[in-house]
Amino acid sequence: MDARNLNSPSLMVAVVEDDSTSGEAIVKWIAELGHQPVLFASAEAFLADRAVHAASLLVVDWGLPAMSGLDLLRHYRDLLRANAPVVFCTSRGDEADVVEALRAGADDFIVKPLRKQELQARVRAVIRRSLADSVDLRELDLVPFSVDRVARQIRLRGRLVELQNREYELAVLLFQNLNAVVSRARIVQTLWGIEPLETSRTLDTHVSRLRRKLELKPENGLMLQSVYGLGYRLQTVAPPAVG
Repeated sequence: MDARNLNSPSLMVAVVEDDSTSGEAIVKWIAELGHQPVLFASAEAFLADRAVHAASLLVVDWGLPAMSGLDLLRHYRDLLRANAPVVFCTSRGDEADVVEALRAGADDFIVKPLRKQELQARVRAVIRRSLADSVDLRELDLVPFSVDRVARQIRLRGRLVELQNREYELAVLLFQNLNAVVSRARIVQTLWGIEPLETSRTLDTHVSRLRRKLELKPENGLMLQSVYGLGYRLQTVAPPAVG
C-alpha cells in the first residue's frame, strides 16, 4: 500500500528519536490515532531504510546523536526531495531555534516535555493540512501557474518552483481564496495551528519568500497584496500592455 495514499485512513509515520522512553511514547500516541508509526533511534537508521522515505509524516527529535535532527531535515528536503510534513520535537524553545527549524523545512514545532494531547492534536492538524483537498485547483484559471495537489508542486510556465512545505500550503490557501482577503489569523491557524502573535514575523517571512519565488507580479497576472490590519490578498491583475 502506498503510504501517501490520500484515501487511506492509516498512514505510515516515521519517528526519529534516540531517547527510548520518548520514542516509545510518541509511537504509542500516534498508534492511538490509527496510524502506523515506525521508530528509528538515529537519523542514519532512518536514511538507511528507503521504505520509510515515503512516509506520510515524520516526527523528528532535534538532538539526535551524530547527524542532528536539523541536518536530517535538510537532507530529507534538499537531497531526497521529499515533501512529507515534518514535526520537530525539541527542548529548544527560543524563537531563533523555531525560525531555524521552519526555514529548514519543518511544518510544526513541539517543545519538550511532550504532552500526549498536544502531540496528537498537532499530528492530526499537520496530516489534515497535508491531505486536504477541499478545492480542486484544476478548476481554477491559474495560467501561467499549474498546481499538482498529489505531488504538492507548483509550476510557473512549466518550471518547477522550489517551495518548502509551508510555502506550498500558503500558496494553495491563497489560490483557493483568489481575490479575497485571507486574515493573518486564518493563515497562521491553517499553517501552524497556533495563535497569530507567536508567528507574526515568521508569517511575514513566508509571504515575502512566496512572493519572490512565484514571481507574483503583473507580468504573471497575480499580485500578493498586504491588506493593512487584515491579512493578505492574492489579486488577479491585467498584464502590462506590450508595445
